[in-house]
Amino acid sequence: MTRYGRQQIAATDYVRRHPGCTKLAAAEAIGPHGSIRYGYSAVNRAIDAGLIEATLYPKGYSLVVTMRGNGLVSPSHDALGQPMPGRA
Repeated sequence: MTRYGRQQIAATDYVRRHPGCTKLAAAEAIGPHGSIRYGYSAVNRAIDAGLIEATLYPKGYSLVVTMRGNGLVSPSHDALGQPMPGRA
């Protein structure tokens, strides 16, 4: 079983909730204290791990979750994707 880091999971969760979002939007959302550099690093690791697919368009990248990423369950959500009390 492959292990994924917290930020890779956070990036995948963000893209799952916002399909077609840009790398910048995902990086801003998951980077601690607005750290875009850290957010980009996490998004790129998720792309490299095959959790997120990035498609380049003239105005930037569009992100979608892959089949592998869809099978990933967030630690703050149950198997059906519903938020778990106290973990959100």
